[in-house]
Amino acid sequence: MQNVKDLPWRWFEAIRLAMYFIGFDELPDDERPPRRIWLDSEQLQSWFTQVKADRDRKYGTDSKTGAIEDPKENAAARGLVVG
Repeated sequence: MQNVKDLPWRWFEAIRLAMYFIGFDELPDDERPPRRIWLDSEQLQSWFTQVKADRDRKYGTDSKTGAIEDPKENAAARGLVVG
């Protein structure tokens, strides 16, 4: 196996989800979603919509410091997936 993408789908999906959830640790405590909603995409979307609105209010809409990076797009995840 050369790439994590070569794994069976269930294993790949489990690793992808784990990397996504681990990425939540990069968020400030007050922006980290509660564990009970991690597998509920609608509640998770609502949570991050509220986080974005809170950042916009706090920093203003022009502030680049208010941008939310997708948790699965971090250095650890990029190292697992090759081309």
